[in-house]
Amino acid sequence: MRAVFDARIIALDFDGTIGNTGAPSPNGMNVHKAYDMALYRVFGVKGILAAVGGLQNRAPIELLQDVLRELNDLRSVAGAYYRGNRARLIRRGAHLPDRRCTIEALAEAFVWVKLDILLGEIGKTEDGSIWPMPCEGVLEFLAQASAQGKKIAVISSGHELFIRKCFEMWGAPCPRYLLTDDDLRNLPFPVAKKTKPSKLLYTLLSVKMKCPIGDLQDSVYFGDDAFKDGMLAENAYVPFGWYNPEGKPAGRHMNGGHFEFRDWRELLLQPA
Repeated sequence: MRAVFDARIIALDFDGTIGNTGAPSPNGMNVHKAYDMALYRVFGVKGILAAVGGLQNRAPIELLQDVLRELNDLRSVAGAYYRGNRARLIRRGAHLPDRRCTIEALAEAFVWVKLDILLGEIGKTEDGSIWPMPCEGVLEFLAQASAQGKKIAVISSGHELFIRKCFEMWGAPCPRYLLTDDDLRNLPFPVAKKTKPSKLLYTLLSVKMKCPIGDLQDSVYFGDDAFKDGMLAENAYVPFGWYNPEGKPAGRHMNGGHFEFRDWRELLLQPA
């Protein structure tokens, strides 16, 4: 665990690692339900998320690729939705340059449908509860890391609008460096290259941080998914901190550079 204290760069996943977005909002919404609702709005068929095995921490473009592969008869439905809603989604903020329903274009449209559902859920209620809650102790960990001069980055299949709004609600500074699905889904690469655990994500983070890729070797990556987050760290040759509050089995061999913890307060950094 020494790498946590020595690393100059701390990179983290967001959903389930920084924000507890799997817990229900006061309206009963969470990230998983938002994906399910967005799939229904796009395809007009209930139960799609269950039919493809649940979310499994897949990025939007990754999930849609699997949906279209497993439920091929929905491809024409997706095209019809895209063409019929393209103008409205562009007004909303989507970047949809032409009328071809490519997987990238469909993912762009889908993201804005999902954000329409989720963004309004962020906030405080009259009884003082908030959604989403930050994971226990993570804001204190990030504040201490920042105070010690460490650079903080987020690598997430989530979205910048959502992440920034969460930090604003929490009254905490948002990490300076965000590499999200918004940066990745429209890149001209195969889906597997631009989603976790592709090492390309660390290369793209180095571009965002304006530093040589070699500098990112002096980092540690945290996430709640032992496979996707853990393999991203392995592919980038950096230590991995597995946030595992429920004590789930890893389901894979964890190499010597990885460590597991259940509460962020276990990792509060020692004074520099």
